[in-house]
Amino acid sequence: MVKTLKKMPYAQARVWESEGIGRKCRMLISYSTHVIEVDNGGMMRCTGLYSMTTRKHISAFLWEYYPNISFNMVKAIAGTDKTLDTETGEIIG
Repeated sequence: MVKTLKKMPYAQARVWESEGIGRKCRMLISYSTHVIEVDNGGMMRCTGLYSMTTRKHISAFLWEYYPNISFNMVKAIAGTDKTLDTETGEIIG
């Protein structure tokens, strides 16, 4: 299922969701770039921060789906092999 962000409904950002075992898998796509992926285990990966507009998309995505995760936490894992546990906020890797 593909959704728009509630905070930015006209933005060039989409959230792709698929039902998994026990949880949903989510991806944030900004323009045509795959930016964030959260797997069925709740582990978040971020490919990069890219443009200022993409950073706004990331912030809106966090506000809507992961209010306990801050932009700075995502910034710490962006473009690395590190992952972020969306339940605890722990950075792994």
